Amino acid sequence: MVVEIMAKYAFNTRKLLTVTFPVLVLFLLFISLPTNHADADMGPKPSMDFEFEYESGQSLEIIDGILYECDLPDCSDAKPLEELGPQRSSCTAYACSSLAYGYSDYHRLLIRFSDGKERQSNVFQSDSFNSTFRVLVRENDLFVEKIHGGSIPFGWTLIGLFCGTILSSLMVLVMLIFLVFHPPQHWGRQS
Repeated sequence: MVVEIMAKYAFNTRKLLTVTFPVLVLFLLFISLPTNHADADMGPKPSMDFEFEYESGQSLEIIDGILYECDLPDCSDAKPLEELGPQRSSCTAYACSSLAYGYSDYHRLLIRFSDGKERQSNVFQSDSFNSTFRVLVRENDLFVEKIHGGSIPFGWTLIGLFCGTILSSLMVLVMLIFLVFHPPQHWGRQS
């Protein structure tokens, strides 16, 4: 009696596969649909990172820092980078960084260190999306030089799009192979 009941409700892999596979495909298609809303400030923004080196060899802690934006090459019209949403400049004890919707043509740093001195940098430019700068801390001032420019702003998006296209193509291929070897007219039959 127990054997008959177990045989009646036995796990049937073919039935499970024929029901599960189409449901899984529909679920994956459903979750891949885009949502109908837009989020502000979601895209990549230009950034600058500042790494500090010390001419004396003795490192100092950064107390505070300001990134000035300038339109004139001598920076006589300097204004601090305004804080707007994610746009800001900030410093930790040993490094500084900034993120902006867009930068002016010229920049200057003013950093206050743990030795009580405020040091101002030379005027520098950033011509790439993500820039990294080396800041040489000297006795009375700072010297900023660009180490390298950053990556393509939408590089990861392009890579994700490529991978998504490949995965979608593979999913369609698997579904077609399944349908060729298991046509729908055979789904209800047991073998």
